[in-house]
Amino acid sequence: MSRKVGHIWHLLFCLTFTVFWGMPLHADTRDVIIGRVATTEPLSVAPPARGGAVGKEIYSTLLKDLNRSHSFTLVDYDGPNVARPAVASGLIVPRGATYLVVLDVNDKGAQVVTAAYLLEAGGGGARWARQYVLKSGSLREGTHRIADDIHQEITGRPGFAATKIAYVADHEGHPAIFTVSPDGHGHRRLVSGKFACLFPKFAPSRNWLVYTAYKRRFPELFLIDVMSGRNHVLSGRPGLNSFGAISPDGLTVAATLSFSGNPEIYLLSMTGKVKTRLTKDRACDLSPSWSPDSKRIVYVSDTSGKPQLYVRNSDGTGERKRLTFPFNSSSYCVEPDWSPDGEDIVFCGRVAGNFDIMLVNVKSGDVTALTEGGLHETAPAWAPDSRHVVYATETKGRTGLTVIDTLDSSKTFSIPLPASRRRVRYPSWQRVAN
Repeated sequence: MSRKVGHIWHLLFCLTFTVFWGMPLHADTRDVIIGRVATTEPLSVAPPARGGAVGKEIYSTLLKDLNRSHSFTLVDYDGPNVARPAVASGLIVPRGATYLVVLDVNDKGAQVVTAAYLLEAGGGGARWARQYVLKSGSLREGTHRIADDIHQEITGRPGFAATKIAYVADHEGHPAIFTVSPDGHGHRRLVSGKFACLFPKFAPSRNWLVYTAYKRRFPELFLIDVMSGRNHVLSGRPGLNSFGAISPDGLTVAATLSFSGNPEIYLLSMTGKVKTRLTKDRACDLSPSWSPDSKRIVYVSDTSGKPQLYVRNSDGTGERKRLTFPFNSSSYCVEPDWSPDGEDIVFCGRVAGNFDIMLVNVKSGDVTALTEGGLHETAPAWAPDSRHVVYATETKGRTGLTVIDTLDSSKTFSIPLPASRRRVRYPSWQRVAN
């Protein structure tokens, strides 16, 4: 396939999805299968006994981070001001709380030395303690790390406060890639130019991001180091080079390439060399996503007539397994993302004109509709905690990013973005903080 033909095919593909996703949405009622239960831990945080305005800022940011995680029920602290908890925890953990966080903030000007202690009701002394050296100009980022460490210690799962979310929005007439913290701070333009950038996806275990760009007027696959900004071409073969996804072990990139004549899933080395051709059929095979052990890949294929999700071994052995089936004659499933704990795959499902965020359990095949009707909801991506999902929304012509708790879909929050961000789409959630 020539580069010109591949470029035309990709434009037709994107145009088709744009036409579908621009359709009016209608309310739809259907059964929802719920197989997971949300739980929260009662937690109290004592205001710092010292630190002045800096201590208050750290305290306020920490409370917001812990509350945003949906993992805790915050209990008011009404005990004495304690800088260093030297007494038995049962004496100062508030009634109704299982845990108490005590902060000791020492403002030294350019640096703010903060000690965090975690006490458990009925226990003696601190269960966990850690010291942090925060830069005075980045207290928010440093506090995010404290929140994530507390979350990890109590729940056994990573927090997401210190991570970033990449997404695409228009910039000076072209789609560009931006990053933002889940609290709406730390905005950064990562990739932009007089070309289109699409489909960013963070590496699960490194601060890398793979994306598609039209720098030479046809879709090429690029890899960028998020910390340094250095990037290079992974694949610039004739035809389509897109939908890249880096394996959790950091050794392989799965992507859709069409240089052989049909859009297929290929596995590439980190330098772009073809290692394996994973699919070989007449269908369009797109949007690969890795299992956390790097042994399986879920992807989209229209081999049945409409796009559905399929899973197969990443070494090419065995038969592919179809994971989703039509809910009705007009439904299809796209944009899968495998959860970090390996249990579920989130995806965008179209049913009777609606585009909703759905979740399928890998073992049982049970499907949960996380959203239902009223909004244009696409491109879901998992947080590191395997509990939250970010997705792109559009309502009344306005676009943005929303985070939903998959254990309790009534809990959502929107990520504040600058008013200049237009046509927000394709979010990806970083799993390893900078």
